[in-house]
Amino acid sequence: MSMSSSGTEGDGLLTILLAAVAAATLAGLLIRGKTKLGDRWAPPIAGVLVSIIAIYDFNEVGNRSVEIFERTAYASLGWGLVLTLVGGVTLAVSGGLVFTAAK
Repeated sequence: MSMSSSGTEGDGLLTILLAAVAAATLAGLLIRGKTKLGDRWAPPIAGVLVSIIAIYDFNEVGNRSVEIFERTAYASLGWGLVLTLVGGVTLAVSGGLVFTAAK
């Protein structure tokens, strides 16, 4: 028996919005060539928040089980959640590098 949950439900939508804000901020920085304070703070903060959400979801999914017809079924992680965590960490690190390099 298998079941799936969409990543755009619940906090998945929040991670998409955070990534979009960070991408728009970094694109604006590339286009303008100079930075404002908000431009430097948004990407690393967004990356940290996305990572926190992904870690929280890892815990939630890992702790889920249900008993069906005297058998226990456990939830497993999908590739989307793993990709969200990798993307969040990457965004936090790269955003932090931009933060320190852009003045």
